[in-house]
Amino acid sequence: MPAYEEFLPEVRDRLLGIEDSHVLFWLGDLNYRIDAEDDILRAWVDEQKWSLVLEKDQLIADIASGKSFAGFQEGSIDFPPSFKYVHGSSTLDTRRSPAYTDRILYSTPAPGKLYSSPAKVTCSTYTSHEIFWSDHRPVSASYSVYARVADEDKRREAYVAVKRDLEKLEEVYKPSLQVIEPSIEFDPVRLCQPQVRQVVLKNNGRVPASFSFKPSARDGSVCKPYFWPFPVSGTILPDSQATLRISLMVDDQSAKHLTLGEEDLNDVLILQIAEGKDTFLTIQATFLPTILNLPLSALSTLPDPIRSVTLSKRKELLHDDSSGSENGPKSQKAVKEVWRLLEYLMAAAPCPDDLWTAGVSQKDVLTILECLDTGDALPDAQDKQVARVLVVLLSSLPAALVGPKGGECEGAKDRDEAFAALDGLEQVNTNILIGLMSVARLCAGVEPARSSSGNLAKLAEEPSAPESTVTHETAQSKDDSLVTESDEEELDIIVHSGEDNVEVGGANESNHQADKGSETETALKAASAVVESVSLSEAEGPRVIGEATIDALIPAVFGRGPGDLQGRRRFVRCMLEG
Repeated sequence: MPAYEEFLPEVRDRLLGIEDSHVLFWLGDLNYRIDAEDDILRAWVDEQKWSLVLEKDQLIADIASGKSFAGFQEGSIDFPPSFKYVHGSSTLDTRRSPAYTDRILYSTPAPGKLYSSPAKVTCSTYTSHEIFWSDHRPVSASYSVYARVADEDKRREAYVAVKRDLEKLEEVYKPSLQVIEPSIEFDPVRLCQPQVRQVVLKNNGRVPASFSFKPSARDGSVCKPYFWPFPVSGTILPDSQATLRISLMVDDQSAKHLTLGEEDLNDVLILQIAEGKDTFLTIQATFLPTILNLPLSALSTLPDPIRSVTLSKRKELLHDDSSGSENGPKSQKAVKEVWRLLEYLMAAAPCPDDLWTAGVSQKDVLTILECLDTGDALPDAQDKQVARVLVVLLSSLPAALVGPKGGECEGAKDRDEAFAALDGLEQVNTNILIGLMSVARLCAGVEPARSSSGNLAKLAEEPSAPESTVTHETAQSKDDSLVTESDEEELDIIVHSGEDNVEVGGANESNHQADKGSETETALKAASAVVESVSLSEAEGPRVIGEATIDALIPAVFGRGPGDLQGRRRFVRCMLEG
């Protein structure tokens, strides 16, 4: 801040002019004359009658009338005129009338906005000097000026005191909100089971306070996708309060990342107050891991139920899945959770026709998933619920059960081509597919219910040489009957395939696998025959599996990506023929 501003606050927004001076001195050759006859004027000068000379002085007359230099003053003149002398002498030039051309004036502003009182100026001397360098005689004056001097110590104390008072006043009228319990903790979080916590915002101030959540620099969102604060903005009046609802839910698409430790449920929400200070809401929660949406390669290596596996071990599953092709073959062990469901349905066979199509509540689906996650026993008399969970579990795999062979499977025209299309598929996938089809036939009454669960479990124990890894992409048929989301039956629980597509089996792949085709087909037929060891009794005529059941099984085989609906139906029907 310029030094003059504390004394002249009114001129802060403009440049200073000479009229803003406390004391203004004006001096120089002003060239004013004396209005008197030359002979009379010279006589007065010779007689040193300065008062008579000054009565005729033009400058004094102009100041008095306000014509020029209004408001200016001059010290008492008691010396000869300063003009015009013979160069180099003290003799006045007779060719020009003498005059007081060289003057020193001063002015002080009248009391007003800028000054409470005029500056005190006292002229102690005002005279000319006998210097012969010019035809003028120089003049000089001495003044005493009383100026204001700031006491810096007192000034500093006053400044600090005023600043403190202003800050207190500003704080009083600054918008602010008190957050009651800013630390939010949720109970252990289960899949698709929402929780809600409430946070109270209280306005103890004197002005309304507007709030909103500040987007993070990470991705522009106010929080992680598992959380939903409501409302996200608002205004709270003085002496009032509002309640924020923080909702939390983990869906099936997010469950995998939390289960494998790629993400967590800890977050910080920044509640910003307009023209006030930001407040932070900390959120803490723990996700209970689930098998849903995990790849078969990870599920087959689980040593215990997923809920009993430590986070560090679960992170290793992610690493093993991503580096399996580099470090050796993927695990060919059975997926215990899938086989628990298959054995349950085997024991319940034969089942009603609507086993795969009946409506099942999300609560029942989650209950059975919880049993699979914890290793608890499955509830009794829950055939339809178990069947639905089996479809949900398989359709939510990141890659479809038929994997990269989806295109070939859709193109299969008969049973032999359907089995041949599976040549090269991972053994884990093959065993589950054969087991699913066999159990579906068994439950439909197409096969007898006398086959033991032990026989079915043998499918998972068949050794198999590892196959080469194939990129998972999807074939889009040009047939008019493409599978879309609306073509398939909606489940109460929302599931999606982690990989959108599977690759069409091309000529190169078919040629590559041709030499092994007959061997693989023979193995598949042998596996299918495990549950065909007992023939139907004469009292039990063969039942036909309906189109609704086939459509319900399609997501378990092909996932939920788009494809050739008729081709998929044909493949599932061929597999159900055994």
